[in-house]
Amino acid sequence: MTIKYRISCFDSEILVKETKEDGTPAFQVSIQHAANPLGFGNVLASYATEDQAILQANQFCRFYTKAKEQGYYLQSDCFVKPDKRDIPVSDVLENCNSEEDINRLLEVQ
Repeated sequence: MTIKYRISCFDSEILVKETKEDGTPAFQVSIQHAANPLGFGNVLASYATEDQAILQANQFCRFYTKAKEQGYYLQSDCFVKPDKRDIPVSDVLENCNSEEDINRLLEVQ
């Protein structure tokens, strides 16, 4: 496993790690708490290309920043806020390609 990209995001780091599954490269986007730098982090998603994984890592960090500003926090595989519907990380990674998408996903909740 090789770290190909890393970005600081609040008290965490978003990592893109290259792995080999059945000899085929795959790129995992994961989040790792800064207090545990020796851990492997929690895998958020896997992608076929490094470019796609880096794009998703950056988009996830943008959403995470905006969500934290609005009182959400990351719990397991969802963004949660009292009295609001949980936002699954998978929705963020699949549906947040622009600032408008981020705002729309947060406003819908």
